[in-house]
Amino acid sequence: MSPTPAPRLIVCSRDDAPRHARSCSHALSIDDSGASPTALPDIAPVAHHHATFDDIVTPAPIQVGTMTLVPPTRTTMLALIRALDVILGDDPQCVLIHCAAGRRRSPAAAYILYAHLFGPGAEQEALAAMVGACTCERPEPNPLMLAYADRLLDHGGRLLGAAWPMLNPAEWLTLPDLTA
Repeated sequence: MSPTPAPRLIVCSRDDAPRHARSCSHALSIDDSGASPTALPDIAPVAHHHATFDDIVTPAPIQVGTMTLVPPTRTTMLALIRALDVILGDDPQCVLIHCAAGRRRSPAAAYILYAHLFGPGAEQEALAAMVGACTCERPEPNPLMLAYADRLLDHGGRLLGAAWPMLNPAEWLTLPDLTA
């Protein structure tokens, strides 16, 4: 099976995003809750999409001191997939996807984009494409994001399983809010 042609992706940290944005037409910024949305002046506002949640893997918020860390949810993942659809609908040449460190949320979003584009059954190809797009050495895509996307895109546990073979997809795919 030959994957559908995909735009060039650059997956990086928030600190590196402005430099990489110069060569991209579209961007997805995954910002921490409570943080200001990332500004990328080289990306047209209509082509710059945002998602806001923290890099946690529990389906409920976590209190850390005075901060409340917000997990990805079914709703935020639906919005993220819709944003990726809009980006792909524009037939971009290069897409920048970034989060704070460029290691977990943005690689997960890139993997989701490739898996959505390539379709069920091409999870290994999507994973390899994501790894090739990352500027960090060892991407570790957020498993909760993958569990939501796996369910929403009908990958039958393979999306999560390809990236995290040591996890039991059946346990993750039955978490509350995933089965809605």
